[in-house]
Amino acid sequence: MPLTITITDTVAIASMGDGWADPATVAATFAFRLEDAYFSAVTRLYPEALVQATVNDQGETLGSDLEVAVTDPGSEDETDCAAMAETVRAAIQDLKGLLGEEYLTCDETEEEKEEKEAGDE
Repeated sequence: MPLTITITDTVAIASMGDGWADPATVAATFAFRLEDAYFSAVTRLYPEALVQATVNDQGETLGSDLEVAVTDPGSEDETDCAAMAETVRAAIQDLKGLLGEEYLTCDETEEEKEEKEAGDE
């Protein structure tokens, strides 16, 4: 059995911010994008690993929402798995922050561009 990395995360609909027509749809779309991004990022870090990424969306998030589990049946040292889990967790948290900022502000940027173009006419 190969090295396995399992990532579970949650996107809170409440964190989508004001002004969205349908925050539940926005959260579901963002969750889907995060799953793909997490899978790609961890596969680049550990190409030999079997990677599973699941991102759920819900109304509220209580406590820590990001969980990373690493199992390596070929390793005798449990600290190896713990160190890998922390590396993955740090990379994913940074990635989530960057993608969240990009995703949740892209419509604002588009609106500002349209307003500027309308003002120039």
